[in-house]
Amino acid sequence: MKFTLGLTRTLTILAALSIFSPTIAAANNSIYVPPPKRFDHFPKIPVKVIRNVDTSRVCPRRPGMRVVACAVVHRGECWIMITHKPMTQAQMRLTMRHEYARCNGYKS
Repeated sequence: MKFTLGLTRTLTILAALSIFSPTIAAANNSIYVPPPKRFDHFPKIPVKVIRNVDTSRVCPRRPGMRVVACAVVHRGECWIMITHKPMTQAQMRLTMRHEYARCNGYKS
């Protein structure tokens, strides 16, 4: 998927402002913490999922971690960016569950 310069610039600016919430995985082991029940549901606001994103460029990085997805709530919509790297269906389900929770205000 190709992005227009405008979308890429917007995502870069949002990432620079550190308002994305990343889902992270360690180099060798995945880290997954289920969200609290109050955040663990499909968001009530519109969700836009953008796949095949170079998350290392648009999501905040943490030392020693690989970011596989991040989410931001902007203008009443939740934008979820997902890595261009392959994931199993199980990994995708956990990632989406985590990012939906972030759309609902989960801040871990």
